[in-house]
Amino acid sequence: LNGSAPNAELNLPIDVVLDQSDNLYVAELGNNIIRKITPGGVVSTYAGDGTAGYKDGAALSAEFNGPEGMVIDETGNLFVSDSQNNVIREITPLGVVSTYAGNGTQGLKNGSALSAEFAGPNGLAMDKSRNIYVADFFNNVIREITSAGVVSTYAGNGTPGLQNGSALSAEFHIPSGMVIDGQGNLYVAEASNKTIRKITSGGGVVSTYASNFTSPVRIAIDIPGNLYVSD
Repeated sequence: LNGSAPNAELNLPIDVVLDQSDNLYVAELGNNIIRKITPGGVVSTYAGDGTAGYKDGAALSAEFNGPEGMVIDETGNLFVSDSQNNVIREITPLGVVSTYAGNGTQGLKNGSALSAEFAGPNGLAMDKSRNIYVADFFNNVIREITSAGVVSTYAGNGTPGLQNGSALSAEFHIPSGMVIDGQGNLYVAEASNKTIRKITSGGGVVSTYASNFTSPVRIAIDIPGNLYVSD
């Protein structure tokens, strides 16, 4: 149900992101849509027709299946991890939905963005160079999509576990929410390991940043660098 914010109804909201005008976008997992909440408190459907499917095109006729993580760039392009379709979608400010990365097949394949494969992509983060990082949930790795459209494995060897060290030899287990700080360090909420992991800028070293959570799923950061975790 859309309308005034206090009267609106949502179904399994799982991630939120703010644009530069303080509009809030909500990945609504239960309805397979993206909602928009204006600073004035008006809720509307921003993208998706509510059908669980896979369809690009005009935003309100597009179809998603399991929208999870989101990130937005400075010009208002919204990127959504479409987990059940194993792709990353882009929604432009003009209201056009397209596939940004992934060929729709579940797998672990690097290369050009539209030929790459993901397995249940979840949390997203974006650095200052507009590179996007993907918590590749079932592959237990972190992927990078460069602004030039090339997908690679940024951290993790694909084995589920809790191992720190060099990025590509490290082990993750069901990575979900992610956020990046002003220095380019990436933080990963890892529910199965009950930890927050840190990957240094450039994908160099993985370490455990915080532990002893119950089930950390989403993560945010403020300007001074304090982290906030939904446990």
